[in-house]
Amino acid sequence: KLKERLKQKGESEHLDNSLAEMFKKVSRVYESVVGPMETDPDVLSMLGAIETKLEEVLTRLDEIETIDGELILGLERKKDKDRRERMRKFKFQEVEREREERLKNSLQRSQAPVHRKTGKQIMFRSAPVLEDKRVVVDNSEELRNRADYHTFGMFISGKDGAVHTEVPPDPTAPRGKDGEDDD
Repeated sequence: KLKERLKQKGESEHLDNSLAEMFKKVSRVYESVVGPMETDPDVLSMLGAIETKLEEVLTRLDEIETIDGELILGLERKKDKDRRERMRKFKFQEVEREREERLKNSLQRSQAPVHRKTGKQIMFRSAPVLEDKRVVVDNSEELRNRADYHTFGMFISGKDGAVHTEVPPDPTAPRGKDGEDDD
């Protein structure tokens, strides 16, 4: 229960902080659009006043546009051109500042004393030894067949169930890569 209360308290503090921040932003917009606050209105009334002022401005713009559309288009183009010029200057200043910063860093590196390595060179670890993978072959049946042949002179193959009288292959003899006899 204590953890839940602390969690709810933390959430309410976060909510209070968010509301206070939102109030500051709305009041700043209110003051710039409507004017200074005479009383201490709540957020909803401030937003309503901002909306009505915005509607008034938009209707006046529509009226002016209907009266003289060319003037409005010319002013819009001029403002866009000014904005683009400001952005171009800002980008140019930013590039210049970055270039100056790189130049300054380069100068500092060139004037810094040369750091020479001293002492024994660092030896890196050698690569681990790769071991051959070994294949385990089950040759218990072949050993049993060989024992049966020496005891009885014949053996019964487990593969096909046939009786064989010839000597079975030696399971300990080396085999080819496939695991078959080298014949």
